[in-house]
Amino acid sequence: SQPPLYYFLGAALTAWVDTADFDDVYQENPHPQFGVIVPDGNVVATLPVEAKADAFPWQGTVLQARLVRSLSILMGLGTVWLTYLLGRELFPDRTAIAVAGAALVAFTPMFVFISAVINNDNLSTLLATLLLLLIVRLLKRETPPGYTQYVVLGLAAGAGMLAKFQIGFLLPLIALALLIISIRERDWRPVVIGGAISGGLTILIAGWWYWRNYDLYGDATGINIFLDIVGRRDTPADLRQLWTERETFMMSYWGFFGGLNVPLPDWHYTVLNGVTLVGVAGLLLPVGRWLWRTGQRLWELRRYSRRMIRFYLRHRQRLERLRRLLRGIAGTAPKPEPDGGLFLARVMTIIWPLVVFLSLLTWTQQTWATQGRLLFSAIAPLSLWLAYGLANWARNSHRVRWVSLGLFVAVFVTLATLAPFMAIRPAYQLDRDANWPRAEALETGEMFTIWFAEPGEDTPALEMTFRRITGTIQPGDTVKFAPHIEVLAPMTRNWSLFVHLVDTDNSRQAQRDVFPGGGLVVTSEVEVGESWNNRIAVPVDPTIYAPQTLNVYFGMFEMLPGGIAGDRMTILNADAPDNRIRLGQLELEPRAFERNFGDQLRLTGYDVSARRLAPGEETTLTLRWEAASEMDTDYVISVQVLKPGDDHQIAQNDSPPEPLTSTWETGQTYTHTVTLAVEPGALPDRYRVMVRVYPAGEPGSPLRLVYGTGGQSESFVWLNWIQVR
Repeated sequence: SQPPLYYFLGAALTAWVDTADFDDVYQENPHPQFGVIVPDGNVVATLPVEAKADAFPWQGTVLQARLVRSLSILMGLGTVWLTYLLGRELFPDRTAIAVAGAALVAFTPMFVFISAVINNDNLSTLLATLLLLLIVRLLKRETPPGYTQYVVLGLAAGAGMLAKFQIGFLLPLIALALLIISIRERDWRPVVIGGAISGGLTILIAGWWYWRNYDLYGDATGINIFLDIVGRRDTPADLRQLWTERETFMMSYWGFFGGLNVPLPDWHYTVLNGVTLVGVAGLLLPVGRWLWRTGQRLWELRRYSRRMIRFYLRHRQRLERLRRLLRGIAGTAPKPEPDGGLFLARVMTIIWPLVVFLSLLTWTQQTWATQGRLLFSAIAPLSLWLAYGLANWARNSHRVRWVSLGLFVAVFVTLATLAPFMAIRPAYQLDRDANWPRAEALETGEMFTIWFAEPGEDTPALEMTFRRITGTIQPGDTVKFAPHIEVLAPMTRNWSLFVHLVDTDNSRQAQRDVFPGGGLVVTSEVEVGESWNNRIAVPVDPTIYAPQTLNVYFGMFEMLPGGIAGDRMTILNADAPDNRIRLGQLELEPRAFERNFGDQLRLTGYDVSARRLAPGEETTLTLRWEAASEMDTDYVISVQVLKPGDDHQIAQNDSPPEPLTSTWETGQTYTHTVTLAVEPGALPDRYRVMVRVYPAGEPGSPLRLVYGTGGQSESFVWLNWIQVR
């Protein structure tokens, strides 16, 4: 689904670079958390490159990456320049708007970030802006376009379709522009010949790629395979759910860095959204002024209407002769031609962002991709119209307009300049003295020291100093602590740390796996003597079973390819046969929770008899329900035990509650008890209980969960973990 032109260009630019060191330089973070902001960091998608490998003069893979990033920067600069040219076409008598629009593009923090990384959006944004400029110039031409214009249009469209499928939505606008020109000129050649040349070149350049996708995947765009890889929403999002994701959408338009897990400071978004509101209000300002003037005229007309009527009746003949005289004089003067081409060009630059936005909504309904940066193919017209709206507040003064737009641009320049220092660098820089606020940490008592060694070694490689963890928590809380870690000897492997919250049945109810230092410490590359406070935050699921006692265990392990847990580091100075050290014990107390299934019935709690089972054994689950409204439908409650991300159930019970839901009374509480038998062939692993609700006889139409914000993103709720031994 990602057309290859950007990657072709990058490969052509760097074909001469020897990248034999790729496996040594490029290492993926085995614990990525894309799109999730976590308290203890872990923002990196790839492990930090050694300073010596990244030192100038660059070589190998680092040189290749730098060259392709430079290519991206040139594409970003090209988009800025094309935005200026587009602004001159749309607002020919207002150079300030063109300059300000280009500056707003150049200093949108997320645009700066994307323009400096290896990302095919840079080429697609450049070509989308170029195509929009060509369409605008076509519509503004006073003479029919020639063959050169058709060829350029076809080359740009073909390249665009090889850059990103989204540009395909510009093709109907190209066809519409050619049709408008044919109608205006009363000439069939622009739409027929122009369409044949531009369309033929588009197919010639990009058609092979879409035929390849169709031949391989049965889908010309390849989107079906892309969705299979990145994952689909369990339930397609409706408009209410998409509305609840608007904040993330705006954040990722202005600046949401890393893997959508490094946000700007909150006040940055407030300022940028505030400028946008001022600009939108400025776009509406001419309408408000027209309504005000019209109201004033109507009021004046009301006051003088009777007097004017009497005057007209008294001097009707003289007024008629004067009207004829003025009409004759006006008939001899040249009539100004309305600039219909400019009007249509402006309309096109309004239609394009709307088309991109609607296509993005359709895409986001299917997968978790609420990213405002995907609007960047329309960032040029969006920024120009924003500049136009801002300029409307000073429309009567050329000098004031330049000054006011300059001030708004200065805001963008300031925020874009601050972003690397206030958001990006702190997220990717190890804070060796980091600690949690005293009120948030659960550490108490004296200090203890544990030594870790690599397997088969007797010499400690890591020393961890910690305090015992004790206290009371509730579902939905986060367990925070910060042990101190020091490197005592070189290490040959990249070790991860793990924290497990384990119940009395030795079943993990919560865990945290991450590279040390919030993903920033690569143990095979650290120097002896380095040390740091390692902040750790373990989230406890809000629907986990309570009350229960949880033991906190810590250890170091190697994550192998494929997400397989490998060896653990050996604990030398404590009795730890499974090489994990018990840090303390927590009491998990119940917290009221509610899950609303389709505004029909609410799950308000549950009890489970056993959470550690062998194949063939049974456990009993009692669900507590409340009728949210009167129901005339009998629903079935489906309880399944499976691994998240895997559709295979090792236990399942689908049954209607007693009494049937059609007889439930609003506000009343009901219980539903089911027995779950683990299938005999179930493999030892951690599984989780999942609950769905669907109308009897319609398992494919489950009720959606309704949240307080109105969102409806899922049709199930996860409950407790089950350990199969």
